[in-house]
Amino acid sequence: MAYREFTDPAGVVWRVWDTYPSSASNVRSVYAAGWLGFESSTERRRLHPVPGGWADAEDDALLAWLRAAVPVKARQTEEYLNQARGAAAAAPTEPPATDDSANAQTRTALMDATRAVVERARSVIRVVSNTLGHPDDKGGG
Repeated sequence: MAYREFTDPAGVVWRVWDTYPSSASNVRSVYAAGWLGFESSTERRRLHPVPGGWADAEDDALLAWLRAAVPVKARQTEEYLNQARGAAAAAPTEPPATDDSANAQTRTALMDATRAVVERARSVIRVVSNTLGHPDDKGGG
């Protein structure tokens, strides 16, 4: 993951990095090939696809891409968490003990709901990690 910082004409410092998801099934299709993340102290934005050569581009090019980037709503992460909580709450807690066929179906439904919650949680963790993580925070630099 490449990382840069630049200051816009208003004096706002922006951090920029590229993100490439490990699995296209974990992100919206427009972001499957990756995106450029922009973050200031008050705002986050995403641009897709990642422009070639962005890591070595002039600040003017970064500014143009920043202006073209889509704002990211903080609410999106909370929505993901709420969906995961809802799926977990809707999942049966205990299969009925009367019919083996019904038990198997209930177990399958419970496992599917659990997988969905885990995948959604992993997606949220990746988003948060990619948004907040910086090369300096990896412990080696």
